[in-house]
Amino acid sequence: MGFTRLLLRACTSGRAATATTCAVAAVSLVCICTFAITSWRFWRGSIRYHSREHFGDEPPTLPHWIPWLGSSLSYTTNVHGFLKAKYPHGRLWGVRLGSIYAYLITGSHNVKKVFRNAHHLDFEFFIVNVSTKVWRMPLHDARELEKDSSGPGAQPLGDVDGGGRIWLKLRDIYRRNWMTGGPASRLAARWISEFLANLGSPHEVSLSPPEGQEWALVPVYKFLRAQMLMATTMTLAGPHFLEECPTFATDLWDYDEAFFTLLLGTPWFLCRRGWDARDRLLAATKRWLVRAWAEYDWQDGENQTLEWEPLFGHQVVRERERVLKDYGMSLDGRAAMQAGMIWAASINAVPAAGWMIIQILRDPDLYRRIRAEVMAANVITESGGKTHLDTDKLITLPLLLSVHLECLRLYASVPVTRSLRNDVEIDGHKLLAGNYVIAPSYIAHTNERTWSTQGHPASTFFAERFIRRKDTDETSKQEPGDFFPYGGGLNLCPGRHIGKQEIFAAVALLLVKFDFEFVGYIDKKGRPTSQWPEVFNYEACESRGMIQPDLDVLMRMRKACMD
Repeated sequence: MGFTRLLLRACTSGRAATATTCAVAAVSLVCICTFAITSWRFWRGSIRYHSREHFGDEPPTLPHWIPWLGSSLSYTTNVHGFLKAKYPHGRLWGVRLGSIYAYLITGSHNVKKVFRNAHHLDFEFFIVNVSTKVWRMPLHDARELEKDSSGPGAQPLGDVDGGGRIWLKLRDIYRRNWMTGGPASRLAARWISEFLANLGSPHEVSLSPPEGQEWALVPVYKFLRAQMLMATTMTLAGPHFLEECPTFATDLWDYDEAFFTLLLGTPWFLCRRGWDARDRLLAATKRWLVRAWAEYDWQDGENQTLEWEPLFGHQVVRERERVLKDYGMSLDGRAAMQAGMIWAASINAVPAAGWMIIQILRDPDLYRRIRAEVMAANVITESGGKTHLDTDKLITLPLLLSVHLECLRLYASVPVTRSLRNDVEIDGHKLLAGNYVIAPSYIAHTNERTWSTQGHPASTFFAERFIRRKDTDETSKQEPGDFFPYGGGLNLCPGRHIGKQEIFAAVALLLVKFDFEFVGYIDKKGRPTSQWPEVFNYEACESRGMIQPDLDVLMRMRKACMD
């Protein structure tokens, strides 16, 4: 009350009052009242939860200062700091994010229930949202996609209007090509072949040592990123796409760095590098599609059976093009969808492999043990001048698998976001249709009660965290809702199986085909830095999948002798 009287006195004083003073006073009063009201409602909802009187209530909304905007500034500028706020784990909270009202889901039992209610949830809105706001899909194409609210499952969940069940058709394409044994194995084999070719003639980073020397000085993640990106893009989209986009390797990472900024609708003059990179990628994608449609013979039956050809690349691209065009999508709309898939094929798999190779090489003992594990398993063999890789066996090697899962746990921050089709009850709370649910993997993956083990806190990397030991009395504390790097429900990442094979293949081939000697760490600009942070600084990162490494390991590197 005292502060309110001061504000009113300032506004009514003839000598001191100005328009600016009154405006500041009014805004301050509104913000204070907003925080007071939302704090009281939050406190009341929490009391009702603890007294078990909350059944049928919505979860209490987190307090905020700014009307309508709510917590959106805190969430978008420092999402991990926002999520780390000291609210009890295992609860549901409401959060106002501008025009969006969402429910934050924490606790394994609550996360599991969300995924089990997949038929009440909608993910397709997010695909349309990203395609329009980031990839500039025309609104008429977005409206066509929105006509199908039936979801990707075999049983339709909503109305089907227009050209049919587009989301089911797209999911069937992914299932046939990426999740079925034969096609997925052949796709992995083609990727490995491209990756091996890149190791022999690397992109972007040279392996040539200085004259008279045996070792080259190499930033390992930068080297790995370049070879994986080109192998993935060649395997998925083919050589003609890369011909149309000669600056692809630079544009993709410039765009990726600006992704969240573009999603927020930031104007060009504040994000010129990201805007320009995105526009070049889109223009190249359209040129590639026009060329592929003009040169591909759709009447040739033999063409239809090819899993890969140089015009469209892999048949998943060709089949998507046919389905999207038959649905009525324009060239601009299809380019937005295809460019988005090409981007998505690398932005999680590449940093996942990067974190693995960084953590392995920075620890000489771990490097020795994993290299020995890979070589003893005889998964990489040489015959007839060719390298053969047994990926089925490779992905089961215990220590390598544990390192992979630990990197996903520590460096994958996935805000699993869905729109509610119907009202849902979770933990006694009523979640209303039309609102959103957000299950942040960051909260689950860094929960000390779940993940702290053998003196290794959840905030640090521990290579053996996922190895089950018979010689210890410690039992597993993890449940399905504690670990979900690929999302959950009907919309698990469709490329997770092929992506896993690519990640393991890249790491194993690098470790076996080259020798390494540690030199030091460098930052993103190539400047030496003396220290590796044992506790990862999430607050400097976005939450949208695998976090990009912000440091690199500088190594002396040479080709290994393969006996």
